[in-house]
Amino acid sequence: MLMVWNRTLTGNDPQIEALCRRYIASLGDKRAALESAWRGCRPDGDRDAGLRELAALAHRLAGSAGSYGFDELGLQARNVDRIASNLLANAAHPDGRHLAHEVATLFAAIDSARSQR
Repeated sequence: MLMVWNRTLTGNDPQIEALCRRYIASLGDKRAALESAWRGCRPDGDRDAGLRELAALAHRLAGSAGSYGFDELGLQARNVDRIASNLLANAAHPDGRHLAHEVATLFAAIDSARSQR
């Protein structure tokens, strides 16, 4: 997956460009937090707490990614947020089997965005 940074946001403004670069640099920490929450979603742990944390982190990432021009990353984060939230609301929700795939796709999207330094 090639993550495309929508650079029209910056309008060639060096200050906005610097903010965007800082955001890209912060994606490693965001990924690490998501990985930790994802590990907490295992059946042998407090699955609901892991899902709540995963949904919250993905929700924040969905909002910030679009603000910095990473539309596809934002979309993928929204997918993870939606599925994790649905699983919390209904443990038998059929999206449960898709969460692992969506989380892996989100990690790939973050890695792709990080490569655009």
